[in-house]
Amino acid sequence: MPTDSPLLAPQLDLGPILDVDLVRYERNLLRIGFFAAQSEDRKGPPPYKRTIEATFSNHAGQRILSAIEFESTCGLPSTSDRDKYMAFMKIADEQRDATGVITNPIRFTGYRLLQELGLSDAGQNYEDINAWGERMAKTTITSRQVIYIPRSKRYANRTVHVFEGFERVGEVGDRKTSEVYQVVLSDWLLDNLNADYAIAEDFTAYKSLERDTAKGLFPLLHWWFASTGCQEFQKDYGDLCKLLGIKEYKYLSEIKRTMGKAFDELIGLGYLSAWNIRYKDALHITSYKVVLLPGRELMTRLAKQLPKLSERAVDALPESSAGELVEEDPLTVETENKQAMENLKAAGISAKASAELLKKHGAPKIVDVAEYVSSLKAADPKLRIRNIAGLLIHYLREDIPLPATFLTSRERRAIQARNLAEQGEREEAASREKAFFQWRDQKIESEIAARYPGEALTQKLQEIVAAESKVNIYFERADAALRLVLARQVLAHAIRESMAAEWLQEWRSQRQQYEMF
Repeated sequence: MPTDSPLLAPQLDLGPILDVDLVRYERNLLRIGFFAAQSEDRKGPPPYKRTIEATFSNHAGQRILSAIEFESTCGLPSTSDRDKYMAFMKIADEQRDATGVITNPIRFTGYRLLQELGLSDAGQNYEDINAWGERMAKTTITSRQVIYIPRSKRYANRTVHVFEGFERVGEVGDRKTSEVYQVVLSDWLLDNLNADYAIAEDFTAYKSLERDTAKGLFPLLHWWFASTGCQEFQKDYGDLCKLLGIKEYKYLSEIKRTMGKAFDELIGLGYLSAWNIRYKDALHITSYKVVLLPGRELMTRLAKQLPKLSERAVDALPESSAGELVEEDPLTVETENKQAMENLKAAGISAKASAELLKKHGAPKIVDVAEYVSSLKAADPKLRIRNIAGLLIHYLREDIPLPATFLTSRERRAIQARNLAEQGEREEAASREKAFFQWRDQKIESEIAARYPGEALTQKLQEIVAAESKVNIYFERADAALRLVLARQVLAHAIRESMAAEWLQEWRSQRQQYEMF
C-alpha cells in the first residue's frame, strides 16, 4: 500500500491517552446553541430550519440583536449528534496532544467512536455515524457578528458550516471490519480550536447524564459559572428554551415538572447545588428567570483550569443536596396562593380539594383558568353553565389550553409593564446618544485647536470660504461674519468624518461592558 494512503495517516485512531477525559467545546457552538437539547425531530418536508433571536455583546462592547438560523436538508443537530461530536472532539484532541495542532482531515474508525460512546458495533450504529456526519456537514449557520474568530479578531462569514466535509474513506481489518471516516473541519472552527477558544469539559461526567435537557445544560454550566466566578447565575427562561431548542412552558408548575428534572440530575452529578425558577420581576409576571447555584464538583474542576477561581471560593460552596431549591420570594408566593385559593372558594370548591389543586397545578395557572371560566359564565345569558366548579376542575385536570385571544389579567399587566420598560429603554438610548454627541463635539473642538492653533485657524477658515464661495450659493449670499461661521461648520464636519471610526472605537472602549448574552 502506498505510504501516502489515507489509511496510514497518523491521525487515524491514536490510542487513548490515560486519564484524559476532558473534551474541548468550541465557544461559538456553545453560545449559539448549535445542538438542540432534544431528540431529532423531522416533522414536515425538508429543508429543516431553527431560528434563535437573541441579544449578544460583541467584542467591541456593542449589544446587538441577531437572528441565528440553522438549516439542513437531512435534519438538524440534536442530543445524539452532540454525543458523537464530543466523542469526535476527544479523538481530535488526542491528535493535538500528540502533534501540537489539529490539522485537516481528521480520520477515525467508526469502531473507535462507538467505543468512546459506550455503544456496540451493531450495523445500525454505523449507519447513525454516517447520518451524523452528513447532518453536520449539511447544516448551515447564518448569523451576523456572532461567530467570532479571536486569532484574526474578526467575525466569520454570514453563512458557515461546522464540517466542511465528511466522507467514508475505506475499511480496515481488526477483529471485525470497521468503517473509516474522514472529517474536514471548517477553517473558522479549526482556527478557534487551535487557538484554544474553547471550554474543557469532563466527557465521562457528560456521558453519565440521561436527560436531553441536562446534556444541553451541561456545557453551558461551565461557561456561566466560569464567567461569574462561583456566583449565582440567572437566565431568562424563554431565552434559555430557545438556546436549548426545547418547548417553552407557560406555567411555573409545568416548568418545574420538566426542566426541574434536568436540574435535579445535574445536582446529583455535583454540577449544581441548588436551582429555582422565579418571576423575572414584579412587572413581568408572565415570564420567568432561572436561578442557579454552582455545584462543588463542577467548580472544583473549573478551579484547576482557571486561576481566577480560588480554592476559597470553591470551599464556600454549599454541599450538594438533590432537590434543594433556592429560596423563593415568600411575599409573591403567598399573594399568589391566597388569590388562587380565593378563586377556588368563590367557585364553590372545598378547602381540601382547593389545596390539592393548588399543589398540583400551581397558583398562576389556577388564577388564569378561574378568570377564563368566570368570563365564560359572565357571557352566558341563558345560564347554560351551572356547574362552575366542575368546569374549572375539568380545565385544570385535562390541561386544556386557554384561547390565544383571551388575555388574562396577568398577561395584560405584563404587556403594560413591557411597554413601560420599552419606553424606558428608548429614553435611555436617547440619553446615551445625546451623551455621545456632546462628547464628540468636545473632541472636534479639541482637534481643531490642536490642528490649527492661533492664526492658523483664521487662515484655514478663509481658505474654506474662498473654496466654498465658488460652488456654494449660501456662502455667496452670506455676509463676512456668517461665512466664517459656515466655514467652521464645514471644517468641523470634515474632521468628524475623518475621525468617526477612531472616535467610535474610543467611546466604546471607555464604556465597554462584558456580558455573556
